[in-house]
Amino acid sequence: MGLGLTSCGGNRGEIARTVAVLRRIKKTHTLDTLIWRGATCASACIPIFLQGVRRWGALTSVWFFHKSYAEKFDPKDPNSRIVATLPAATER
Repeated sequence: MGLGLTSCGGNRGEIARTVAVLRRIKKTHTLDTLIWRGATCASACIPIFLQGVRRWGALTSVWFFHKSYAEKFDPKDPNSRIVATLPAATER
């Protein structure tokens, strides 16, 4: 079974659920992941790509890695936004 990916990223919670589904699939199928020529694998796409038993990434694909982070808002100020890195999540 091959899973071709192209993604600019996503939400950590959605990625965790997707990875859980792929792990269940791998119990009964061989999962290969592919990033095609010109495709993008950025941010949360990478944990999905890593679920492949065999993995292929085209030399002309685009990859983007960054630290995990969280956004926090002050409930009293709807315009406030604080972005904080999450070292434990990044290391995991």
